[in-house]
Amino acid sequence: MANSCTGLLSLSASALIVLLIVMEHLTRDSMASAMAVTKGNEETFEYFMFSQEWPYTFCTENEPSCNNTDKLVPIFNIHGLWPEKVKGDCQGEFNYSQLKPVESQLRKYWMDLLNPRGNPKDFWNHEYTKNGRCASVDSRFNSTLKYFQSALSIYLKYNVTQFLKSAGIVPGSTSYKASKIVEAVNSAFGYKPEIDCFAPGKKHGEKSKPAYLAELRICFSKDLTPRECESSGREVPQPRHSAHTLYYDPELPRSFHREAEANVYSPIKMSRSVKNLIASWIETERPTAVSERKRIWTSPCKDDEDVQLPEKLNY
Repeated sequence: MANSCTGLLSLSASALIVLLIVMEHLTRDSMASAMAVTKGNEETFEYFMFSQEWPYTFCTENEPSCNNTDKLVPIFNIHGLWPEKVKGDCQGEFNYSQLKPVESQLRKYWMDLLNPRGNPKDFWNHEYTKNGRCASVDSRFNSTLKYFQSALSIYLKYNVTQFLKSAGIVPGSTSYKASKIVEAVNSAFGYKPEIDCFAPGKKHGEKSKPAYLAELRICFSKDLTPRECESSGREVPQPRHSAHTLYYDPELPRSFHREAEANVYSPIKMSRSVKNLIASWIETERPTAVSERKRIWTSPCKDDEDVQLPEKLNY
């Protein structure tokens, strides 16, 4: 009898241990799932900023860096589709092979303006690594193909070149007030764009020259419908007017990128953590065409500024 009791006690103790182990694993799994859900809710973004460049302005500003400029046409070229108010780290890798179904359209509407006849793979890789990965937290944009398809969808559905033409604003030597360009887009989209101008007079010392429209940005909700921009609250500022494009190391947390980019013109303000990691911050001298994209003489257009959409290069 005593042996039987001892056996039962041993069996009960073993069962209890097994039960505790199972419960521990279940608890861990539940906690991990809860953390994953919480993390998924936090790592997102609020909306997109869609940026388009005027090709002849870009190459006029960046001469002699642009090559094969006979490929340029007087329509807007996609610069990027930028997730705004990003929370969390950006994940994913650029997969060039996924772009085969849309590559012909991308070569037409999302060219590397520095070399329109070349292979734009590096430029697209740069845009995806810097921006597309941050949209991948949403299942609608969680692949290289989905991200670029979304940009093309916006570009083709909301044809800014055509909207401006309908408002009487056409490429050529005619000047228009910047405010007229803004209002034309506002009438078509229901929201005002941000526009940047290039001042060729500043570059060549001729103050009387009109400005050229350089870049136009419109914001979109995640369902790809127009919405208001919130530039004053941007968490991931774009280096639009720096002398060089800033590059991101995808292995570093996005919080580092934000702080480094926000303080790139004021090194004294940079925290110790940023200074310790600065060796990993990549800027300007990467030996690819993308590193030569410069915006030295470009700034936000003034409402009363005379602006042209050049249809040829003006060096």
